[in-house]
Formats: sequence, C-alpha cells, structure tokens
Amino acid sequence: MSESVAGTGEAATAERSKPAMIGSRIVATLWLILALLLASVICRSAGQTLLFAPLAGTAAIVFGASDSAMARWRAALGGHLLCAAVGLFCLSVAPVGGLSMTVVFASAIAFLLMLCSDTMHSPAGATPAALAGSAGTSASALVHLLLALLTILLIAYVARHFKVSGLRAARAPRRSPSTPEDHR
Repeated sequence: MSESVAGTGEAATAERSKPAMIGSRIVATLWLILALLLASVICRSAGQTLLFAPLAGTAAIVFGASDSAMARWRAALGGHLLCAAVGLFCLSVAPVGGLSMTVVFASAIAFLLMLCSDTMHSPAGATPAALAGSAGTSASALVHLLLALLTILLIAYVARHFKVSGLRAARAPRRSPSTPEDHR
C-alpha cells in the first residue's frame, strides 16, 4: 500500500533529516579543525611537518567515518606505530642513495604487519615516507607522532561522546528492500 498523504513516508523523513545531517557535518568539521590545528602545532614544533599528512588522513577517517574499522583506536594507533617503527628501522639501515627503495620496502613490510595484526589504517601507510622526508628522523619523531595522534583520537572521542562526530549523528533512514506488493 502506497502513501497517499504528501509529506509522509521515508522520503519525507529523509528530507526532514537533511538539515540535521548538514549541521552534524559542520560540527564534525569544526572538531576536525581543532584536532588538526593542535596536531599541526605538535608536528611543526618538532620539525616533523611531513608527519602531518598521514595524521590529517587519520583525522578524516576518525571524524568522517567514525564507524569504520580503520577509525578504531587499535587500527589508528597500531597502524601508525607499526609503520613508524618499521620506517625508522629501515631508514636506519638504508644504504646511502637507496632511500626510495627503502621507503617502498618499509611501506610493504608495514602493510604486511598491519594486515597480520588487524591494525589496518590506510593513512599510516604514508608514515614511512613522511619520516624519510622529515629532517632529523629519530625516536623523537615517534614520540611526536604519538602525541599528535593521541591528540586527534582524544578530540574524536570527545566529539563522538557528544554524538556530533562524522556522519553517524544524523543519517537518513535506510529503505527496506522493495517487495512485489510495492509495484502494484
């Protein structure tokens, strides 16, 4: 049986929720800006500005796709820490002039470790390359990466606690599969 009254049904509900979705997205973006500003300050103060790129990718995932597997703390923290540790190790044993191949192998090894440890987080895959391009890569880079990452994750946690994070707060209802009765 079809809806005969205008402004009722699933389509109308989805229409009414559009302002809530837009508002939720704007608020999530404001939280993201706060997190990225703080992460940027941490990276810049350590002279590790290239580390900001994979962290910005992480922020996009934890604020915009907060229900995805890559937004889990285990994936974000584990992925970045694994990739940074592998990257730092590979860079420390890299032959002079073999930097690009070292980054390729470091990224591949880190990818394999993320798969095996259930910590897949795609922005973390760029961490070895960011470390290779940063000045003075050392264990202090790992500390600053961790500090900036925890800043992003804690702000995302607060935003999610207040139910304003990402697209989760106000999604349009899903349509149920059509049945033969709908086409009469």
